[in-house]
Amino acid sequence: MESLAVGQFMADLQTSTQTIQLSNKNVNIEELAPDNTIDEVIHHEVKEIGTHILVCEVSYVSIVVGAAPQSFRKFFKFQVVKPLDVKTKFFNTECDEVYVEAQIQNLTAGPICLEKVSLESSHLFTVSSLNTNENGDSVYGKVNILDPNCCRQYLYYLKPQPSLMKDPKLIHNATNIDFKCHIVNTSERNMDLLLSLESNSSLAWCGISDITIGSLKSGAFIDVPLRLIPLESGLIVYYFGIETNGYFLEESLRL
Repeated sequence: MESLAVGQFMADLQTSTQTIQLSNKNVNIEELAPDNTIDEVIHHEVKEIGTHILVCEVSYVSIVVGAAPQSFRKFFKFQVVKPLDVKTKFFNTECDEVYVEAQIQNLTAGPICLEKVSLESSHLFTVSSLNTNENGDSVYGKVNILDPNCCRQYLYYLKPQPSLMKDPKLIHNATNIDFKCHIVNTSERNMDLLLSLESNSSLAWCGISDITIGSLKSGAFIDVPLRLIPLESGLIVYYFGIETNGYFLEESLRL
């Protein structure tokens, strides 16, 4: 066995979409004795799931006079799986309060320590966590260990900022859109009205889906406050129904 002079160490990470250079370091070790090692620590945050290949290449030359430079590669193939699964549910109350439930499941074969779980919203809303006790401690204890295939539920309360109600210009790029539905009774008789709202792939309604408006006299009008969440960009046309004394009327809403 003979000593080697190591010149360069390179490491790349290959995924299904890209190749990431992790290290391209000139080691410049004049002599590496037999059975000795060189340690290189590499840190990288994995952001893709699927097959990953770590490629390590070392360039070296024997210290024997006249030896030609040489190199070799090693390939390490491994799978990256999704460690956590997060599912969310939204609950709307009659007073327009919004509660968000986040269900987190451990998909790995070992336990996971959840250091921090929080819900971030836009600047137009305030978020209150409902996952602490009276002393402000987590209901799951100081060490939050999630065993394999186990789930945890976290509950949050969302409240719109007062500035959102005062300045309608802030509604641009907001999640929720508030408006009023202006209904006028143009007939010659009184009407008992029921407003029906159904969500679709373009938008979702916040609040009660069937709103009992009540009796509306001839020539009178009423403004019904509504709130929706657009699920698609661009022009959205929505048809909502108004039921009156057994008759069903259909109107369109353009956003």
